[in-house]
Amino acid sequence: MHLQVGICQVLIWLIVLQLVLCREQCCVKLEKKMRRVIKETCSCKRKLECPFGFIRFKGVCYWFIMGDYEVRDWWRARNICRNHGGNLVTVNDKRREVFIHNYLKANFQNIGSPVKIFTGLIYTDDEAENPYVVLHRESSAVGNQVRWSSNKEFVNWPVNVTTPIGNRAKWSPDIQGEVHGPGSQLYLSCVVLIWDPRARSKLTWRFNDCGEKNLTLICEVRLGEPKSARLQTLTLLALQ
Repeated sequence: MHLQVGICQVLIWLIVLQLVLCREQCCVKLEKKMRRVIKETCSCKRKLECPFGFIRFKGVCYWFIMGDYEVRDWWRARNICRNHGGNLVTVNDKRREVFIHNYLKANFQNIGSPVKIFTGLIYTDDEAENPYVVLHRESSAVGNQVRWSSNKEFVNWPVNVTTPIGNRAKWSPDIQGEVHGPGSQLYLSCVVLIWDPRARSKLTWRFNDCGEKNLTLICEVRLGEPKSARLQTLTLLALQ
C-alpha cells in the first residue's frame, strides 16, 4: 500500500513537471494524460471515514449529542459542530429525516420527556449566517425566509411564499408554529427537531427560541468533494 502511494506521488510529480515545462500546444494533451494516469494508477485513494463517534449515512457523518445537557444556545451548538469540522445538521431529503427518526427510535426510545434538538435551519436574511433575534432589524429582501445555514438553501415556508428557484431545497420539512413569539417580543427563529417517543408523530419540526438553554444537537460532516477538486488537491500535495 505504501509503495503504491509512493508511485502515485512520483507520477504526479513527473506529470506536474511536464506541465510546467510544456509548450502551450501540448499542455492540453498532458493535462488529459495527467487525469488518465492518476485515475488508472492511483487506486490508492483511501476510503473516507467518519470522525470517531459519528454515524455514517449516504455520504454524511452524523453526531447525535443527546445525553449531554450542557448550557448552550444555537450559536454555541453551531460552534461545537464547527470545531469538529462540520455544521449543525441539514436534512435536505425525506430519507435523512427517516434515518434520524430510526436512529432516535433505536437509541432513545425510553427517554422520560420530549427532547428538543438544534438543527441548521433558521429564519434569517440573505447571508444565512445567523438567525434573527430581538432588536435585529429585518431587511425587505427576499432572503428573509427559512434557510439552511450550511448551504443557504431556502425551504418552502410559508407555503404561499415563492422561494428563489436557483437556491431552493428539493425537500422541505413540515414546520409547526410561527417565527414570531407572543406580542412579537421574541423571535422563534431557530427550527428544532422535537423527539417524543410517546407521541403519535414521534419526530416533529417547530420554531423555537434560539437562546433557549439545555437543548441537544445533531452535527454533520459531509464526506467527499468534487472530482476536479480532488485532482487539484493531489497536484497541490505533489508541489509541496
